[in-house]
Amino acid sequence: MTHRVRSALAALTLASLALTGCSSSPSVSSEAAPSASASSDNGSYDVAFIPMLVGAPYFETANKAMQEAAAQVGGINWIYQGPDTADAAKQAEIVQNMITRKVDAIVISAVDGTSIVPVLKQAMDAGIHVYTWDVDTNPEGREAYIGIGSMEDFGQHMLDTMANLTGKSGKYAVITGSLSANLLNERIDAIKAYSASAYPDMELVSVEGADVDPDKAYTIAQNLLTAHPDLKGIISNSSEAAVGAARAVQQAGKQGQVFVTGISTPNVMKPYIADNSAQVLNFWDLEKYAKLDVQVVKDLLDGKKFSDGPVTGYDGYDKLTFSGDVLLFNEFLDITSENIDQFDY
Repeated sequence: MTHRVRSALAALTLASLALTGCSSSPSVSSEAAPSASASSDNGSYDVAFIPMLVGAPYFETANKAMQEAAAQVGGINWIYQGPDTADAAKQAEIVQNMITRKVDAIVISAVDGTSIVPVLKQAMDAGIHVYTWDVDTNPEGREAYIGIGSMEDFGQHMLDTMANLTGKSGKYAVITGSLSANLLNERIDAIKAYSASAYPDMELVSVEGADVDPDKAYTIAQNLLTAHPDLKGIISNSSEAAVGAARAVQQAGKQGQVFVTGISTPNVMKPYIADNSAQVLNFWDLEKYAKLDVQVVKDLLDGKKFSDGPVTGYDGYDKLTFSGDVLLFNEFLDITSENIDQFDY
């Protein structure tokens, strides 16, 4: 399913998000924070990247790559700050603090793509550019989205992976992150629709939200194994869900009986891939995707306009597409026991 777009990119200038002055409730990373309004003080843009939460391997790896790209591109002070749990209210509080600081722009991976919209509108009304990365908001909450790829294609690919392991039959479940995260729900919708048409002998018995918490995902997976003794698979729809699911399968001694696939980061999954508690990670080159974000942000800040269709001009990126106000990465990657050691994040 394609992302519908309502704002024209002609209005875009993806500015740097300078997340530096939040209150005690959100957690702050160790990155040094420049002074506010750096674009007017020293010719650089302040870019504040607000992840769903700090500390998660996915976002820590992304931020490291973004910091490296910002240093290479130049002209950007890339600041990393987010809540210490996947809490929409805490994330909104950080956005509000950025409005007070008068940063140039906010790049956000939204915990809740709907409830965050009012405060993001406040930011845009205050002259701050708002862009989403990885997890989108409702279109009215941002000016552009730099996304992974077609969620329809990705959801279908995730289900194809599970189907190949289960023999295209049997019960399976999905453990996702926040149940209100737009992008995650788009993948789930794609899985449901595709399952009904392509795999009529497969039954989706449950969709559970783990709120980006591997311990919660572990408990959910344990409950699923108890409630459905004949369960054949669990699809992870967020980067931490696979860890909890694989741990539950491992401790139940059901390796090779209950398959675990889906999204996660390689390093945390290596032990589970090694002992067959999980089989396939459906992913993308996270570092490459993160670095693209910084390059696009800088270009848009400098006034670049995109036309609908294939996007060229980014060295090493040959599958980029643009439509309306959505730029998609479109590079999926399956990680298995055969290639997992190639990745160090």
